[in-house]
Amino acid sequence: MDPEASQNAGKLWKPHPDDETNVREALESVERGELLSPEASEAFVRWLEGADDESWRAECE
Repeated sequence: MDPEASQNAGKLWKPHPDDETNVREALESVERGELLSPEASEAFVRWLEGADDESWRAECE
């Protein structure tokens, strides 16, 4: 195991202050069960990687 990774293993992740609101809203959505289907999740990842596939947005409306 990487020594730096083992040092960081006990630390909690904390979002950048600019992102705290968005992260909080996302976690609250998950707690309500508002998740994308596996197909939409795959389309979202493709979109993040630069593909023009925005079909995942249909489940967000």
